[in-house]
Amino acid sequence: MNIQEAKQQTLEEKNILSDSEIAAIKKKLSKSSCGEKERECIKNMLQEKDLFTIRPVDEAMLCRFSKGGILMNKDELLVFTNPEDCEEYAKRYAAVRLGRDYTIGTIPFERVLRTAEDYEKSVYIDVRYNHDDRFLVYDGKTQALYLCINYKI
Repeated sequence: MNIQEAKQQTLEEKNILSDSEIAAIKKKLSKSSCGEKERECIKNMLQEKDLFTIRPVDEAMLCRFSKGGILMNKDELLVFTNPEDCEEYAKRYAAVRLGRDYTIGTIPFERVLRTAEDYEKSVYIDVRYNHDDRFLVYDGKTQALYLCINYKI
């Protein structure tokens, strides 16, 4: 079995987004006017898919830095559409607070939304802290999906 076949098998087993689906989401986010129609399309693409999150191994850290099995930074929940971005976030930011003992796991998108609503938290989807990076925010209080553009001053 080659790498592509193995990846496809993993996609089917875990129900994660394919590379083409991730590229389509990023393309929609990069549009100068990512309106309600595009956000709704992205939300539909995420339905019945698993997203990635970082989980501390230590139980005490897990209770402190997660809600419902989803990494929490300050007051926001964090998930990612692909394992590479999740791992990059873990290495650059999460490891500072969590230490080196963490795992990357998957969680169904529907559960992410439900957790955000239950705790009335915002969920950052594919957050990056570079200038002009775009990411999605699901507001658990209003149950709405927004586009966020990171402007660093």
